[in-house]
Amino acid sequence: MTEIGSIVAFMLIAAGIIAVEVPSLRNRKLKKEMLAFFVLLMVGLGMNIAQTLNAPIPSPLDWIIIIFKPFTGWIAGL
Repeated sequence: MTEIGSIVAFMLIAAGIIAVEVPSLRNRKLKKEMLAFFVLLMVGLGMNIAQTLNAPIPSPLDWIIIIFKPFTGWIAGL
């Protein structure tokens, strides 16, 4: 399957997931849950598309290291 075909397949799968989940969330008036659903679905779709296009995807561990690096240096100094 080509890159474009894979991207289209991912988008069709996401559309199917939306078609199944959103009516239930809308009927129960779960606005915050629907927002979280769309944010997580779009992040996942974006990551899948980026991986399909061989784009560099940073590891979440890199962000954790950046955040905690100053603390480890401070604790080691104690």
